[in-house]
Amino acid sequence: MSKKIVALLLCLMLCISVFAACGTPSQSSGTSEPGSSKAESGSTPVSSATGTNEEHPNWITDTPVTLKVWTSKPTSVEDFETNKWVQWLEEETNVNLEFDQSATVEPDQKLALSLSSGDYPDMYWTAGTGISNSNLSKYGSSGVFVPLNDYIEQYGDNIKYWFNEIPFMEGAATSPDGNIYGVPNYSGIYHVAYGQKMWIDQAWLDNLNLEMPTTLDEFREVLTAFKEQDANGNGDPNDEIPLTGISEYWHGDFSSYLMCSFIYDDGDKRLTVVDDTVDTIVNKEEYKNGLKYMAEMYADGLINPESWSSTGEQIKNLTSQNTIGCISGGHLLGCADLSHDIVENSVVVPPLKGPDGVQTCGYYGDTVVEGSRAIITSACENPEVAFKLIDFMFSVDSSLRARKGEFGVDWGYAEEGEKTCDGRDAVYKALSDYSGAGNIEQNQHVDNNGVWAETNDQFMGLWTTPEDFDMRDSNYFEQFLFLQTQKYDGYEPEQTLPPIVFTDEENSEVADIEVDVKKFVDEQRALFITGQQDIDAQWDTYLQQLESLGLSRMIELYDLAYKRQYVK
Repeated sequence: MSKKIVALLLCLMLCISVFAACGTPSQSSGTSEPGSSKAESGSTPVSSATGTNEEHPNWITDTPVTLKVWTSKPTSVEDFETNKWVQWLEEETNVNLEFDQSATVEPDQKLALSLSSGDYPDMYWTAGTGISNSNLSKYGSSGVFVPLNDYIEQYGDNIKYWFNEIPFMEGAATSPDGNIYGVPNYSGIYHVAYGQKMWIDQAWLDNLNLEMPTTLDEFREVLTAFKEQDANGNGDPNDEIPLTGISEYWHGDFSSYLMCSFIYDDGDKRLTVVDDTVDTIVNKEEYKNGLKYMAEMYADGLINPESWSSTGEQIKNLTSQNTIGCISGGHLLGCADLSHDIVENSVVVPPLKGPDGVQTCGYYGDTVVEGSRAIITSACENPEVAFKLIDFMFSVDSSLRARKGEFGVDWGYAEEGEKTCDGRDAVYKALSDYSGAGNIEQNQHVDNNGVWAETNDQFMGLWTTPEDFDMRDSNYFEQFLFLQTQKYDGYEPEQTLPPIVFTDEENSEVADIEVDVKKFVDEQRALFITGQQDIDAQWDTYLQQLESLGLSRMIELYDLAYKRQYVK
């Protein structure tokens, strides 16, 4: 399955976001696309028509139906029962929703209790719970979850649209028995697809008259200069930390970014897909060479020894003192305040060319939102209505409201001539602080929960941005990430590992192996880099231990499941 999803998205996002009438998520008959309707007084966004009621074109049932929904409530959402999106959803579809709202504290355990109780709701919205593919398949094949294949074929215009445009999405939704028991949320956020980043303090480069590095050798020279030449300019040449990672932080492992200059490293499973065949990198000579390079950097004092144990708060303390030159991470807000020097001056280091010409970057475009599913149970007396509701929620209109809030209050259409951060004609405009997901409690949208699908243009790409906007302003931080991420675009591999669904038997075997292999690899990686183990002397022993843990069998199971899902 060779593809570059983000490249595809950049071509189709505009069509999706302006609700083009042909081939996009279904629309109400007789309504205009936003390009024309936004000029009309009192117009509202186009919605997906799934009913036939002329007065209420989006009703999916002429007789009101009540559905009981189990979901988890994030701290940023006040109450699903009174939420503006939910109220709009009920009014548009003629479906009343009664919620069992689990708090986000241990939602996966509460979901497990609900599933094991035998007392099921009509629907599960599992965003925030992390429902496993194994449980999806287990409860689906046992009859607890309703197969959705026939409903999708008959009523799923919006879902079929997304399955067509995001090729891996249908495969990720399909259980080994061929049934789809839950439709996953999809988010095509650009900077998340390229989440593995290296940030550098541009002020430090400028202080020392250094150019942005483009190769591993140049990067090492820059870090050496940071260490030796008082890069922060405070008069103390010994307080600089050239490079740090952050334990338990989103892409906080610097070694994965650097390893991509030797061999592609996703920073997680460390599995690759080449010519539709799954393999690992952790037993390859290129991987060994990458470890040796980093071990030399560590021996030269260029890497923070606390990289494997520091929390975001501990690193934040260092950044507040302007003592860090480079940090790995998807972004820096978890380890530095906006006022800190490295955030004020940070830019990403592009993918670095390695000694053998390798120059790749971590890529995560082939993903759905983990654990987020819309599921219908066997207890539902109106499964057709429940499915039509699911399909409606995957419309652009509903998805925008679920993520951005109330139309006309939190967001609306851009004015003629307003532009996006990259100079395109804008389609949307934020009208309040509720226009995007956040951590403050509100009741306009459902943040990362609920049921929805979005492209990057829906998320931020086609939103109005002032011509002279300050990228360091927190209101435009997503735009800043978008523009910085462009430096990584095109360096992703031809293929990456998409979501994999195992059979129950496969899952029980691969899960145990994978936990042991990952733990061992992570431990040895740190020991090799920090010089606590000699790479050359211990390499053969390391390889033998990997095999004894079942590495080859794990790869075999992944390859088998991948081919079953994606190779036709």
